[in-house]
Amino acid sequence: MEFKERFLYHIWDGQHLKKKLKTISGEKIEIIFPGNWNTNRGPDFKNAVLKINNDVKHGDVEIHRKSNDWKIHKHNEDPNFNSVILHVVYLFNEKSPYTIKEDSEKIPIFEMKSSLDENIKKLLGKYSNEDFVPKAEKCFIKENYSEDEQKSYIYSLGIKRIERRKKRLNSELFFVDFNQIIYSGIFRGLGYSKNKFQMENLSEELNYQMLKKMYDDKIEPNIILSILLFSSDLIRENSAFYKKYYWLYEKYLQQNIFKKKLDINWNLFRIRPANHPVNRIFNIFPFLIKSFQTNLLNEIINIFSFRNGVYNEKIVEERWFDLFIVNHKNIIGKSRLNVIFYNIILPTINLFSKKMGYNSLTKFTDLHILNFKKLPRNNILEIMDKFLPEKYNSSKLEIYNQGRIALYYAFCQYHLCDSCKNEIKKMCNQ
Repeated sequence: MEFKERFLYHIWDGQHLKKKLKTISGEKIEIIFPGNWNTNRGPDFKNAVLKINNDVKHGDVEIHRKSNDWKIHKHNEDPNFNSVILHVVYLFNEKSPYTIKEDSEKIPIFEMKSSLDENIKKLLGKYSNEDFVPKAEKCFIKENYSEDEQKSYIYSLGIKRIERRKKRLNSELFFVDFNQIIYSGIFRGLGYSKNKFQMENLSEELNYQMLKKMYDDKIEPNIILSILLFSSDLIRENSAFYKKYYWLYEKYLQQNIFKKKLDINWNLFRIRPANHPVNRIFNIFPFLIKSFQTNLLNEIINIFSFRNGVYNEKIVEERWFDLFIVNHKNIIGKSRLNVIFYNIILPTINLFSKKMGYNSLTKFTDLHILNFKKLPRNNILEIMDKFLPEKYNSSKLEIYNQGRIALYYAFCQYHLCDSCKNEIKKMCNQ
C-alpha cells in the first residue's frame, strides 16, 4: 500500500494506536506526550515524553515508512539524531530489534502496522491528501480567549518568570557575591546554547575573586589568560588555536600559579568560529582586566548612574555596549550583549538596588525590564509560534517573549493543557 511518510505523522500525533503497545524487542510503551512536530532539520517530533518499561524518557521521535530508512537517510551518521529515544516505523524490515545512533547508543523500534486502532484505508482516505497539522498546535488559549486576554496572560507569566530569576539570583548570594554572579552570568551568556554550562563551569572553577587576586598580585595578564584557555583542554594539541596561540601555551607551562586540570566537556562540533569559547574568552578578557582595577560590580553600577537622577534606558544600554569596545569596535555582537544585559545584568542590579535600599534605581530597573525591546528569537519561541503565534502578542516588548518561554516550560513542553487551562481561568477570574 502506497502512502507518503506524512501520513504516519497523523497516526503518531493523533495517537491512532491501540492502548497496549510494545517495541520490536518487547518493551512496553506508554505515550505520555508524542512531542512537537519539527519543521526544521532533525527528528520529526521534538520533546516527546514516553514511558518505556516504566522508565520515563524525554527526547525526540523519528518516523519512517520502513526501519532501514534510518540508514538510507544517513541518520546513523548524523549527530542531530542522537536525541532520538524511539524509532517509529510503519514496517519493521531488519534483523536487529534496535536502531543504532551516531553516538553508538541503541534505541528501541516501534512498528505501527500491527498497532493501528482503525482501518488504515479509512485513515488514508482522510489524510493522504491533507496537509499535516499537528494536534499539539491546536491551542485552546488561542481558540477560546480574546487577544487582550491572551496578552494579559502571557504578560503575567513573563513577570513571574523574571521574579523567579531574581529569586534564584538571591539564593546564589548565600554562596557567592555580586561580582561572581555577574561574572558567571556573562560567561554563561557567551557560551550560547552549546557551551553555556561549560563556560559557567569554567567561571566557577576559575572564579572572579581568584583571577582578581592574580591581578592584584601583579601576575602578568597574559598568564591569567593562558590559564583560562589551557587549564580545561579547551585548546587541544594540533588544533588551529593551538598553533596560533602556542606562545600563550608556553606561558601556561611556565607558570606555577594554577596547575589543576579542569574536567570540562566542551561541545566544539560544528561551532561557528565567532561563537567558539576560545574567541569568546579573548573577547571578554579586556573587560575583565579593566574590572580588576576596582571590581566587576562597580564597573556595572557605573553605567546606571546619573547625576541629575533622571534615568535614561537608551544611555544605560549604550554604556553597556561601550564596556566591550576595543580599538573603536564592539568585540562582542550587540544582540548577544543585549541577551546578557537583559537576562543577567538588569535583574542583578535590580536585586542589588533593593538590598541596598536604592529605591529610585529599583524603580528604574523594574521599568527597564518591562520596557526592554524584544531579543533575538530562539528555538523555544519558534516552537511556541505553533501554539500562540507572535501575532497574538504582537507587542515589541521582551516581557511577552519571556511569558511565552515560561508557558512552554510550565505547560506546553509536556502538553499539560488542563493545568494551563486552570492557570488562565484563575487569572481571568481575578
